[in-house]
Amino acid sequence: MFNREKTEVPKGKTAVVVAHLEEPDLAATLASVRDTFPQGVVVEVEDVFRRGCAWARNEGISKAAAMGCDVVILIDAHMRFSPKALNDVDVYVRDGKMRLVGAPCHHNERCNFDDTPYHNARLTMTAQNGDERVALCGQWRKDGEPLNCVMGACYGFRIADYVAAGRPLRLLSGWGSDEEALSLAFLFAGGEIFETTKPVAHLYRTRVHLPPTPQSRARTWSNRYLVVQSLPLCDKTRADLLAFMDASAYVQQHRSEIMQEVAGRLPIAHEIRHKLESFGVPESVALGDCRPSTLCGNRLAVVSAERTEPKDITPIIIRHEHAETCHRCGSVDSYTQTRGLRRGGAVATAPLRCQVCGSKATLHVVK
Repeated sequence: MFNREKTEVPKGKTAVVVAHLEEPDLAATLASVRDTFPQGVVVEVEDVFRRGCAWARNEGISKAAAMGCDVVILIDAHMRFSPKALNDVDVYVRDGKMRLVGAPCHHNERCNFDDTPYHNARLTMTAQNGDERVALCGQWRKDGEPLNCVMGACYGFRIADYVAAGRPLRLLSGWGSDEEALSLAFLFAGGEIFETTKPVAHLYRTRVHLPPTPQSRARTWSNRYLVVQSLPLCDKTRADLLAFMDASAYVQQHRSEIMQEVAGRLPIAHEIRHKLESFGVPESVALGDCRPSTLCGNRLAVVSAERTEPKDITPIIIRHEHAETCHRCGSVDSYTQTRGLRRGGAVATAPLRCQVCGSKATLHVVK
């Protein structure tokens, strides 16, 4: 949603959180913040252990709250800001209901304002690039497309709203999914995604600053799975989105490493999901602008047709009413029962679904 220009002076204390790692442009970025938003409290977090941008931003939010700030604006460490750009983000965060507010973003190799800015992002249920498939993905918006995801490395919100939405950035590790995790959490909490009129500039690098490693790629993919797991989706939608990503070539080649990362943070995803469920926002409302026309009710037809899950359900013969290890991804105690026990003779059975990878199984309880 676009907004008229506002000139009111906000009340309260606002922190500008900048997370970085070995960033050569940091000094110029901080100088631009102080020149254009002198009332802001700069909170700098260096990710010395390479835990990831989301971790550093979440740490910065906690530090800002401890310093008495009630609003935070997250920025990258290689940016420039037009006059009143940060001020307008601050104003719109404070003006009205629960909001996640971004700014128009010039994204180029010169980090200047000479080209046409991007206007944040739209969410898509599924996106495919070659053999890579991603669910609930934010993509730069084109004219006329819905605004339901921040993007462009500068966005603000109330700390209280962030906490109410489950502090979604704590879910992530390494690089990627920050904007999607924040935007989706705010949407499922009944919030709004807004864009101001004053632009920011973000440095586009032709060379990767920190080349990816096998571990960092596993973390990036685990973030994508965990975002889906953190949302109060119906079982059918969640399983279809997970299955869509399962078909990615990289996932098929490195499933064990990815699922190990997922399993370690799955309890956090469940905590966030429980928080978001309390708002009672239907899936159809929160995802209204990114659901494709092929969606009918809770059925994601375009994804269901491409699922790679085996048709035969793998039985698990056990004597207790829980499964110990997923036959597909290797996660421990990740199965949940989707229906009640059906008794027949000496054996009772019930359908199961893995909460990490979405695979099905059958519970056998032997009397």
